[in-house]
Amino acid sequence: MERFTDFVIRHHADETPAPETLRRLMQAVLDHHDGRLQDGATVLFREWRGPARNLEPRQPATRT
Repeated sequence: MERFTDFVIRHHADETPAPETLRRLMQAVLDHHDGRLQDGATVLFREWRGPARNLEPRQPATRT
């Protein structure tokens, strides 16, 4: 887990876009395992861009 977090932090500091970071992460995992994966692990990479600008609750639509 430490190597994973270091990888993500390093690429975030370099301002690497999330999709490219994910591609590089998958390549690093494959390289580490000599190109062969032996389990069904899943990687989910979520990019958060900060709080929404409009924090006002949405008004329900009214029918006329």
